[in-house]
Amino acid sequence: MLALIASPVLGQTYDGRVSHVLAADRVRVTIVTTCLEPGCPELGDSLRISLSEIDAPEGDQPHGEESTDALLARVHEKVVTVMQEGANEQGRPVGHLYLEGEWLNGWLVSEGLAWVNPPSAKTMALHDLQDDARAQHRGLWRQPAPVEPWEWRDGARESVGPAETTDQPQEPHARLSPAALDGAHNLVRSMLRAVTNG
Repeated sequence: MLALIASPVLGQTYDGRVSHVLAADRVRVTIVTTCLEPGCPELGDSLRISLSEIDAPEGDQPHGEESTDALLARVHEKVVTVMQEGANEQGRPVGHLYLEGEWLNGWLVSEGLAWVNPPSAKTMALHDLQDDARAQHRGLWRQPAPVEPWEWRDGARESVGPAETTDQPQEPHARLSPAALDGAHNLVRSMLRAVTNG
């Protein structure tokens, strides 16, 4: 069962237009449709949303810019659904993002654009998606020894030196089937819905 952060804003769902992609795991949205629960954002509010359970490469890290650019190309100026499950230490919303029903947290991991974040990851499907991306050498997994972003922030950037990209053309590889990805994001949605309605 997906364990969610205990918070007064648990389970809020609202829509926002993406105005900025700050990183592959952080976006800024302008609220266009809100929810009815107390504490829901107001129409027109600008919120910085952190994508839950994942961690993207830093901007100065190998594959950092590529990951950010990939999400930018996917969501910029588009309306996404935010299923907020709580807030981070800075009080900013944390949740799952959907674009036309597609689970973006899972998409980022499955494309090798972000890591599963061990301290916060409760959705086992994300680990399966990461294992598949690693096995198929997608995205950041094309590097021979990718460094996790939390290690990079903790000082690994100094020992690694300047960012070097090792992305080379790869042989065609199998993608995770749409049915498998749909099943993963449907599981997350149903669990969030159960907690919200419970």
